[in-house]
Amino acid sequence: LPSLPPLGISPSRGEIGQSSNDDLLQIVRRVQALGMFLDTEDGKNLLAGTKRAANILAAEEKKKTTSAE
Repeated sequence: LPSLPPLGISPSRGEIGQSSNDDLLQIVRRVQALGMFLDTEDGKNLLAGTKRAANILAAEEKKKTTSAE
């Protein structure tokens, strides 16, 4: 069997086309589900952890640039 190109890639033109997620209703439902999850305690913890990790990485990057000067 020949391998298929990734979704959204036209095999004849080799360019990005419409993805398989072009169903607007499906996208809306996913966004709603994500919003509902983020309103839960687990979702809030996930957001807090992500923000902490981003702040730690930003601080480390800042240390690298100031120590290199």
